[in-house]
Amino acid sequence: MTVAQIEFDAYDAANPAIWQAFERAALRAWGQRVLRAEAKATFPRYGAKRIMESLRYDTTIRAEGDSFKLNNTWTAFYARKFLARHSECAGLFQTRGRGVEPERARLASLGVLFDVATGGR
Repeated sequence: MTVAQIEFDAYDAANPAIWQAFERAALRAWGQRVLRAEAKATFPRYGAKRIMESLRYDTTIRAEGDSFKLNNTWTAFYARKFLARHSECAGLFQTRGRGVEPERARLASLGVLFDVATGGR
């Protein structure tokens, strides 16, 4: 488990309303995609970022312990959580690698130590 995942888990636990709203919106997007074949053909995926922006501007949900109403840092984590819990919705979101964390793991497996504080070895 990465440091970022641990931080997300803490953020998510402190802010259950964000997950509930994200999940509801993603299921609604999936339902529209399934019901409208032309929507699926035209837009094969949906944007997790769009969901977060909608939640930010269209709801009163506010993150606890964060200076941002809803922090963009966690959007990909919510998308991955949704896909993990709703395998029937595979393909709704496109996900990418997790940035520097896999590289740190690869370097550690080679015996190269990475100092997080200095950003180097």
